[in-house]
Amino acid sequence: MNIEDLANYFASASISFENAIQQVMEPRTKNIEKYHECASIIIISSGLASFTINETSYKLKTGSVLHVGPSTVISEVLSDTKCSYILIQYRILENEVSIFPLYTSHFIMNIDNQKKVFQYAMELVENFRSTDVYMKLKCKSLLLSFIVELIHALKNDSKKQPAIDLEKIKSYIHQHYAESITINEIASNFGIKRRYLTSIFQRYIGSSPIEYLTAYRIHKAQELLLLTDKQIIEISNSVGYVDNLYFSRVFKKKTGMSPTEYRKYRSFLTKEKVNQD
Repeated sequence: MNIEDLANYFASASISFENAIQQVMEPRTKNIEKYHECASIIIISSGLASFTINETSYKLKTGSVLHVGPSTVISEVLSDTKCSYILIQYRILENEVSIFPLYTSHFIMNIDNQKKVFQYAMELVENFRSTDVYMKLKCKSLLLSFIVELIHALKNDSKKQPAIDLEKIKSYIHQHYAESITINEIASNFGIKRRYLTSIFQRYIGSSPIEYLTAYRIHKAQELLLLTDKQIIEISNSVGYVDNLYFSRVFKKKTGMSPTEYRKYRSFLTKEKVNQD
């Protein structure tokens, strides 16, 4: 996840706070699936857990922050340890959804210095429980403070560079995502082992190389769906998928909508905005 893109998104979008809750789950328990209409930010404060988002599994640990797009089904499956996490939900204006693809995206962030991030997250939970008449105003302010601190923590962590240049690897992926590249090929191109490439991606980016490649491909597909009239099969091929049916399945797992549904929904929102103007 590019920190500057994330910062620009939160700085530019019209964000409104929805709710904040803390969940504590005992070892070896599975939570029921829940449908979430708006976007969610999940912060693991202790323990380990596996979250399944629209059939895709994300393994999280203390310090992991998972962003989940709207219109998704979330289920939690824990490991052998007790787990505590905070779930914060927010919205942006409907006519902004097509402008900010990050709102509908699922991605993991890992932070080392979690103290202040957790502090603001817990304050959100406590204020949301409050019957104070000014609760909504306080929560709005706290949400912005939480986001600023999260960005700050991510920026500080990014300064701790690994032995190889991750930016060059990311740039390579950005240049070759439309090709049928494999993780082995990427690792070989930089003279490292696949296992090492995976470990540094998990450590510094919060996702595996294949997850990063997939997320980038889907992001590019979203842009093409919004900005062009290309057919789905053309878009599939142009972002590195030979099988357009497989592309559609991956796209739906990542965004909660099929490519056709995504295009129609964004087109509808754009027309609504024009009519309002």
